[in-house]
Amino acid sequence: MTPNHELALPAGTQIDCFEIRTVLGTGGFGITYGAYDNRLERRVAIKEYFPSGLAFRGSNGTTLHLGAQTDGDAYEYGLKRFLEEGRVLAKFREPSIVRVTQFLEANGTAYLVMDYEDGEALSAHLERVVTLDETEIRDFVVPVLEGLSIVHSKQYLHRDIKPSNIFLRKAGRAVLLDFGAARRALEEQSAAMTVMLTPGYAPFEQYSKGDKQGPWSDIYALGATMYHCIVGAAPTASTDRLTAIYDAEPDPVTQALKIIAPRCSPVFIKTIEWMLKPHAKDRPRDAQAVLNVLRPVRETQAKKGQPEARTIMATDTDVDILLPEGAAETVFMPRTISSSFACSPAMVAALEKALEEFVGGLARRVVAPAVTKAANFDELTSFLAGFILSDGSQARFTDKVNRLREAEREGSLPSAPEGDRQRMGSSPEEPLLDLDEQELKTAEQSLAHHIGPIARIIVKRAHAECTTRDAFYDRLAEELTDPAERDEFLSNLN
Repeated sequence: MTPNHELALPAGTQIDCFEIRTVLGTGGFGITYGAYDNRLERRVAIKEYFPSGLAFRGSNGTTLHLGAQTDGDAYEYGLKRFLEEGRVLAKFREPSIVRVTQFLEANGTAYLVMDYEDGEALSAHLERVVTLDETEIRDFVVPVLEGLSIVHSKQYLHRDIKPSNIFLRKAGRAVLLDFGAARRALEEQSAAMTVMLTPGYAPFEQYSKGDKQGPWSDIYALGATMYHCIVGAAPTASTDRLTAIYDAEPDPVTQALKIIAPRCSPVFIKTIEWMLKPHAKDRPRDAQAVLNVLRPVRETQAKKGQPEARTIMATDTDVDILLPEGAAETVFMPRTISSSFACSPAMVAALEKALEEFVGGLARRVVAPAVTKAANFDELTSFLAGFILSDGSQARFTDKVNRLREAEREGSLPSAPEGDRQRMGSSPEEPLLDLDEQELKTAEQSLAHHIGPIARIIVKRAHAECTTRDAFYDRLAEELTDPAERDEFLSNLN
């Protein structure tokens, strides 16, 4: 059971000199309120310790009582850690870490009093804008990493980083909220409490009480938050990712990042991949390791007299991108690009067909954009081969491409089908496909049932590229390699 507004303290409740005014957020271990400090005449935020699996609100509407007497030790242990969390946070003066100014005990529980910040949670912001660009993500991630680095140096972990726990101030840096000391304490001590986490953001080691967690666990969660910001949805749960990997299937997170790669600088995509490594040993060991990767890009910009906010994209030619040992090296985005080279519609169509043999429907979304960014054919071939997981298959693809180039030189390359010429821009007067929001949402939900959150991006791109409803649904169905799944998907849309 999760605390909700019905279980929250009613507006007007007085706790010491603080008057409860509104509910700001709820979770399985506490409720956060907007309140007013009548003594200092200022707004504050107050977090109440409320482990819903162990306690309930009494008849007076304020006092907490144990659900069972046998849970008393666990409740008290969690309460102690909750207050310890307050003491620890009160010592931090980092602008990106929520500041606790006071803590007190009353009503059978405890309360942390924090500075009230004007702004909104990252989760609320994403509900409106869906995705952020690289510069916007860097603007909040770097300060959060700087705060985490201090926290980790004090042997303290957050344990629940996600968009709802990152607050975007209207003025100033982002701030990290809701450290999970009490939550972890209860999971360790109480048989009544299951491991509570947020799928998509939680690393694999967090699913087990026995697995060792560390700064690398927070790094995974922050990487998942960055992924959500750039992709538009949370990553596939770490348990499902490992299942896919053990079954020799593509990692859905890596596949999604490859689709997104053209929108970002290579170092940014590689850093997210590194942070989201399924196995803890493969991730950055702490926040400082990630800062060592992300900061140099900003510093390089400043040294060249460029505005700091500008993002170094894949087209920059003079930036050395070096990741620490263990960082991902799987994003094959061309960097030494000055201008695109000539590539006929017939060759684009042939390349799509060749790549489709190895990666399925993904080929239709990566070939044409890559042509506009590559400086030459060898660079294009190398980039496209990067979407293929095995070395042997990459070699076969490269051999196919070489034969296509020879056929084009000999004039024996087939012309591009009319539909492909339209899709690649030969018929700009063709009207875009007009589908209402409900139909798009239904298509996304149906596809997500088979391939997960990445369905949002695929539906959006198919809608932008296709000119007929049939072509739109055929494009979506291409993502499903199992004929039975493909038939089920199409039948559910009728």
